[in-house]
Amino acid sequence: MLEVLRQPLEDRTVTISRARAAFTFPAQFMLACSMNPCPCGYLSAHSEEQRCICSPARVAAYRAKISGPLLDRIDLQVEVPPPGEWRKSAASPSSAEMQAKVIHAHQIQAARYAKSSVRWNSQLSGTLLRRTIRLPQEADDLLQQTLQTLNLSMRAHDRIIKMAQTIADLDHEGEVVTAHVAEAIQYRQLDLNLF
Repeated sequence: MLEVLRQPLEDRTVTISRARAAFTFPAQFMLACSMNPCPCGYLSAHSEEQRCICSPARVAAYRAKISGPLLDRIDLQVEVPPPGEWRKSAASPSSAEMQAKVIHAHQIQAARYAKSSVRWNSQLSGTLLRRTIRLPQEADDLLQQTLQTLNLSMRAHDRIIKMAQTIADLDHEGEVVTAHVAEAIQYRQLDLNLF
């Protein structure tokens, strides 16, 4: 059932086929989804009362329910720690600060793509992506090494580049640097198998 999301995520359209006709509708949406790290939900828990009881084979079978092609289309794959743990972490920006960063990033992207058919980094593909975002050699080497080590697809490659550019925009930097690529790679935790 989840696999039907693949084409709308890629093409940003939904096609409904009936006996006499097929109808295609625009489908510009943001997918937000969640899943437990394992069937019992405690794989990454750090307390004695919440200890994972799942075998590695059971965890692998659980994760295999989401195909690689679908995961390729999900830009951010991050573990959300339990409430007690995230409260202990370093201070994060306030909502107002984050809103200001996002608005500024939107302005950067609006200016960058003013003369093209796209509005956001996420809409870049193919030649336009390669022409718009150029990685410095060190950043490209890191990305190529990651692709080879993790056996990632070209779709994942492109999504990492687009995410790195978005991170650079949020940091108010015009150019992508190695740190942006490294951060974008860290946001693909299911590819990295970190949880």
